[in-house]
Amino acid sequence: MNTPTVLAIPYPAQGHVNPLMILSQKLAEHGCNIIFVNTEFIHDKVYNIPKLIDDGIIDSQGFPTAKRSFQLSPSIREMDTGLIWWTNFPDSETQRKTFQYLLSIRKTQYSTDWCFCNTTNELEHAALSCFPKLLPIGPLLKSNNNEDSTTSFLEEDLSCMSWLDNHSTASVLYVAFGSTTRFNEKQFVELALGLDLTNKPFLLVMRQDFKYELKVRSRFYNKLYICDDLKVGLGLEGDENGLISHGEIKVKVEQLLGDENIKSRSLELKEKLKSNNEEGGASRENLRKFVTCLKK
Repeated sequence: MNTPTVLAIPYPAQGHVNPLMILSQKLAEHGCNIIFVNTEFIHDKVYNIPKLIDDGIIDSQGFPTAKRSFQLSPSIREMDTGLIWWTNFPDSETQRKTFQYLLSIRKTQYSTDWCFCNTTNELEHAALSCFPKLLPIGPLLKSNNNEDSTTSFLEEDLSCMSWLDNHSTASVLYVAFGSTTRFNEKQFVELALGLDLTNKPFLLVMRQDFKYELKVRSRFYNKLYICDDLKVGLGLEGDENGLISHGEIKVKVEQLLGDENIKSRSLELKEKLKSNNEEGGASRENLRKFVTCLKK
C-alpha cells in the first residue's frame, strides 16, 4: 500500500483547529503523513443556500427577505431567519463577504470525493439525512494518550488542577463559553452571583476582556436541540433587556443537577457517542474507509 500524505488546513478558530488536529492525529495513527497548515479555509456551518434563495428566505446577497420561520427539510425543526449565523455580524459588508465566501465553498463541495462532519447520527440524524455525501466521524475528542498535547491559542492556566484534585468526582460545576464569546460586565456579575448562590464549587473559564458584547443569537439553535430534542439541558430565560439574572441562573443550575431524567439521558447519550469511535462504531468505520481509499 502507498503511504498517503494529507494536507490539513483548518479555519483559524479554536473550535475548528482542535477537531482537525485530532482528526490529523487519528490519520497519523493509521499510517498517513500529515501536513498541518493553520490558515483560513472553511467555516463551521453549511446551509442549503440555493434552497434558501429559491424559497425566498434570503436574497442573492444572503440577507433575509423578511423575519419568518423556515425549515431546511421536514425532518429538521423550524428556525428563525434571525438565527442565520452570517447575518449576526455587526455590519452588512462583513455579512455580504462571508455569504459570498460560503457560496464559493459550497461550489467546491461538489467536486470532492469525501466530505466529513464532526458529529454523529445520534446527534444530528435529520441534518445528515439532507446531505447524504456528508459522513459523520465524530466526536473528535482528545484521546488519553494525547492528554499532554495542546492546541489552545491562549496560554493554559493549570493552577486549578490541584484545586480540582481536592474535590470528589462529579462535584464541581464547569462553566465555559468558548474563546470568542464576550459578556458585558453586568451579565458577567449576574453569572458569577448565580453560580455562587448554588453553594457548589465551580470552575468558571472566561476571557480577561469581557467589556464588549458579541451577538450569540445563532447559539439559540443549539439550545433548541439540547433542551427540546435531546432533552439533556435547560434553557436560561432573560428579561426584557436580554439580561439573565443571578436568580434564574441559580434556579436552573439546581434544577438541572437535581433532574435524574436529564442525568440518565445524558449518560445514555454519552455512551452512544463513545461507541461511535470504538471498534465497529459508525464514525470509526467511516474513517477507516477513507484511509483505505487513500492507501490504494
